[in-house]
Amino acid sequence: EITARELKHLPEGEYELGDRKLYTSEDLEVGDIVKIKEPDDSITEWIVKAVESKYNVLEKYGVRRRAYLLKSKS
Repeated sequence: EITARELKHLPEGEYELGDRKLYTSEDLEVGDIVKIKEPDDSITEWIVKAVESKYNVLEKYGVRRRAYLLKSKS
């Protein structure tokens, strides 16, 4: 979850408290729906709003990582 502290360093208007960043090796597209199993076993749905970054340095070691901005679907 994006915290108030992180919000201070991010572009204004793109992020809100409660948004999430997802780090994964999967290729996602803006508009994709992601279901996340929460610690209480409930399932929440999130919309991919942006590709944050691609960690190309890791790819030379065979590890793919992407960071995505997620907004709550509800």
